[in-house]
Amino acid sequence: MADEGDVYLAFNIYRWAGTSPAEFRKHYIDVHAPLVRRVPGVVWYEAFLNKDVAAEWPITAAPSPDAVVVLKFASEQAKEQGMQSQAWSEAAADSAGFISHFDVFRPERLTWVPDASPRVPFGES
Repeated sequence: MADEGDVYLAFNIYRWAGTSPAEFRKHYIDVHAPLVRRVPGVVWYEAFLNKDVAAEWPITAAPSPDAVVVLKFASEQAKEQGMQSQAWSEAAADSAGFISHFDVFRPERLTWVPDASPRVPFGES
């Protein structure tokens, strides 16, 4: 079943060439994620860091994303307000320093097998 009324933004994120996967991960966890967590109107925020990303970009194929991120907002209005916030501006400014490019899209969430246990925010276990 799809979530009615909820608004999602998903991002495929790619690091700058010359930045190692470990450097990307450290910056994402220590700097970027705390900025995004402050965006008002975000109901939940999940980041999936690619454990199998290549250290160098491939020559003959497109690179895999270094991270896939999904933000959930309660409504379109909450998303628009969040995107106009100071926290969003700070996260966007930080992106230029460690993200070469990203794809953003609005996914439809379909839950096939629900997670039975509540999730604890990263670093708060």
